[in-house]
Amino acid sequence: MEYISPAGHEAAVVPVDNNPGSIVILPFRWATVDAYYYMETFSKLRKIKGDAEEPQTEESLTQKVIAQIDGAIERGGYLSVLFHPFLNNSPKRLKAFETVVSYLARKRDEGTIWLARCRDVQAWLKEFPDTVGSDPQLDETQWR
Repeated sequence: MEYISPAGHEAAVVPVDNNPGSIVILPFRWATVDAYYYMETFSKLRKIKGDAEEPQTEESLTQKVIAQIDGAIERGGYLSVLFHPFLNNSPKRLKAFETVVSYLARKRDEGTIWLARCRDVQAWLKEFPDTVGSDPQLDETQWR
């Protein structure tokens, strides 16, 4: 195992107990996962996080995910964005997905961000571990 992706806030390289190696943490934030906005299952989590309990609109997802992207750019940090194909099952949801992806592509084309697969980020962080800390600031929110 080269990396894990729990809920958290910052990419990190963490020492492994009783082992000379380390593991890369590439966390996700609930605010960049489409299921958080769309699925009833996450209503209690949304309430805990300060959002409306009812499922959110596509516009809300688009605004909040883009704000998260801008925040990651400002702080020079890591951010993952997750869309589930089965949730993009309507024209409005597909448009929200396309808007976020287009925004990411534009920022990449401007040279503002590096878009990469997790395994590529992991490989880079293994080579340059001092570019991140060792605390991923895990999100241990319980809602069930």
